[in-house]
Amino acid sequence: MAIEKRLETRFGTLILISRKGKLTYCGWDSKDSQRKYQRNKCQEDAEPCDVEVVEKAATQLKEYLRGERQIFDLPLDPMGTEFQRRVWSVMAEIPFGGVATYKSLAKKCGAGKSFRALAQACGSNPLSIIFPCHRVVAVSGLGGYTGGLDKKESLLKLEREVVGGINQNL
Repeated sequence: MAIEKRLETRFGTLILISRKGKLTYCGWDSKDSQRKYQRNKCQEDAEPCDVEVVEKAATQLKEYLRGERQIFDLPLDPMGTEFQRRVWSVMAEIPFGGVATYKSLAKKCGAGKSFRALAQACGSNPLSIIFPCHRVVAVSGLGGYTGGLDKKESLLKLEREVVGGINQNL
């Protein structure tokens, strides 16, 4: 059976799910039916796994939210199509404190002008924050975020403050 943990943060509640020794889901607690479907999908056919995976994820997410961690070191198993996994992989390359546009991400993923497909892949990201979909913005502004624009703005602000603090100390 999958292990699920609720992580209370100043931005809201994150749900963490692991199975087979890997993190399969990290998302904001939401009544959104797509997110609930995704969470349930992550728990299907689950086998016993270590509680250590969700505990390690919770620790690293707390460190990130305190501005103490910029890179995650977790065993991951995101459930998605080949295209979605490619998008999430490229998204993970966006540096802490940086942003990329949907357009630039589509180009890097080989999606051409399929911005809608790319946006849907971002929206179905099962590992929010870890695959930093909050760093993907529209050319005209923030764009969307399944956790809510308030969370997206807060996460980007947190990263800018950390990066700004690092730069000031050099």
